[in-house]
Amino acid sequence: MRKTIVFLTDNIFLKKDFERFGINFLSKKFDVQIFNLSKLTNPFFFKNLKKLSDKKYKNFNIIESYEKFEKILSQKKYNFAYDFMGISEDTWKIRNILRNKNILLIKNFSADASIPKQINKTLIKRIMDNFYPRKRLGGGIFRKFKNRLTLFNHKNFKWDLGVFFGDESFNETNKRKCKKYIKSHTFDFDKYIKLFRNKSKINKEYFVFIDNNIARHPDYKYHGTKPPVNEKKYLNDLISFFNLIEKKTNIKIIIAANPKSKHKKGIFGGREILYNKTAELIQNSNGVFLHNSTAVNFAILFKKPLFFLTSDHIKESWLHEGINLMAKSLNKKIININLFERDDKINFSIDYKAYQKFKTRYIKCLKTKNIFSWEILNKNLKVI
Repeated sequence: MRKTIVFLTDNIFLKKDFERFGINFLSKKFDVQIFNLSKLTNPFFFKNLKKLSDKKYKNFNIIESYEKFEKILSQKKYNFAYDFMGISEDTWKIRNILRNKNILLIKNFSADASIPKQINKTLIKRIMDNFYPRKRLGGGIFRKFKNRLTLFNHKNFKWDLGVFFGDESFNETNKRKCKKYIKSHTFDFDKYIKLFRNKSKINKEYFVFIDNNIARHPDYKYHGTKPPVNEKKYLNDLISFFNLIEKKTNIKIIIAANPKSKHKKGIFGGREILYNKTAELIQNSNGVFLHNSTAVNFAILFKKPLFFLTSDHIKESWLHEGINLMAKSLNKKIININLFERDDKINFSIDYKAYQKFKTRYIKCLKTKNIFSWEILNKNLKVI
């Protein structure tokens, strides 16, 4: 009899999640279920969304009450629960319900190059930033305090299996949060393997801009924070810069749209906007423009030149610090799009040592095999 694995999420579930979670592969080995628990863990987020998925997925269930959750769990035996939930007392309530039913909990551990371990600000400065929406990352001061208190209350909780996605996350603090662990790599590396094995060359020159949807991202509601930019100001600055780059290089810029965005036609000055093609676009591009994004992983893996962008407007927000940290980790200078002029040079150089270091720290644990992460997981679940 096949074992059952359930994916636990309290955010929007998209096609990219279906693919990166390896649902098709795991469905050959397990009975796979997907539970969206946002109504229990984040009611405000749930209430303000029209859809929790971009289409109908087999075995996708919206859990609307604890009674329904308990009933579903009692109807069949669940062996594993892959935990993609956030921070709240309800997420730990759900985890403990699963634990009491002897369902083994799995959690990914990863690090983000754009998030500092310690912000170099005084306590007063941190507090003051919370009263200015564009300076506020991750919600207001009360939400942050609540999250910290929740984490403290459950500091002794241990997942049954930790999956580590890079050496930066593989530290003693994280290892103490799981009973067993395996070294693996990000879902982006899985995508890279697929594309590398099926090389396709596009016979045209272009740059890619990685769109963060920084003016309208739905995750702002999830995290209780505010957009870092005014949309009109941001787009006007960006379009002017793109116009200058295209005139200077005679190479067009294609927009790799954020998967959670729904942009109006022509919003980037009439440039082509493609969805769910970020990795493929980067693979065949001349270079990548971005603010900061985990999609930088594909530029690292395909060894593409990177151009980090900020502006006078962005520098007034919390986003600029993340851009600076990611650029610094790759030994790249940031371009201020308000100060860039036609005679300025574009630096196509790549620091390959920095790229390799970034790959090991954030994309793929050192000495792990070049196989899909779900193959690594499957092999380990067989012996648990």
